[in-house]
Amino acid sequence: MKNSLERAKEEENLRRDEEGQLNWASNGINLFNKVLRVDNSDMKTLAGEIIKNLTLYLDSQMGAFYIVPPDRKGAELVAHIGFSKEKASVNGFVEPGKGLIGRAYLEKETIFISDITPDIDQIGSGLGRALPKSALIVPLLYNKDLVGIIEIYSFKVLQPYQISFVEKLSEN
Repeated sequence: MKNSLERAKEEENLRRDEEGQLNWASNGINLFNKVLRVDNSDMKTLAGEIIKNLTLYLDSQMGAFYIVPPDRKGAELVAHIGFSKEKASVNGFVEPGKGLIGRAYLEKETIFISDITPDIDQIGSGLGRALPKSALIVPLLYNKDLVGIIEIYSFKVLQPYQISFVEKLSEN
């Protein structure tokens, strides 16, 4: 009887967690639907709003939005938050296969890393610099064509439901 009650309590906690995650994702989709409706005439402004809101919603510290120009192979940085000036100038245009962005460009698949090595970009603030706990790179596909890439770094390890949310968001 005791084991049955404990199992029922665990199942109730799991259901509550899943419901909370679904509500979080639903609220996020609503937020980004509003962002996409507000001003989508200027790509740089829209990309800036998306990456700003996405890093805030994920409680992340650094993010970037790249577009893939139709006339050139590679990805162009159009908006970022939390990047140092050096990183922003170095990553202005990423060639196919170079770094995580270049890898995502070629593979057209989500890249998630939670085992961060020192060669990954550090997150900087007025208090110093530190390695992130996780990196998420999500390609933006339209009819199977790569049109952009989202890059997110966080001091927390992003959870599967958060990764799934960004992937779902990338469809829009």
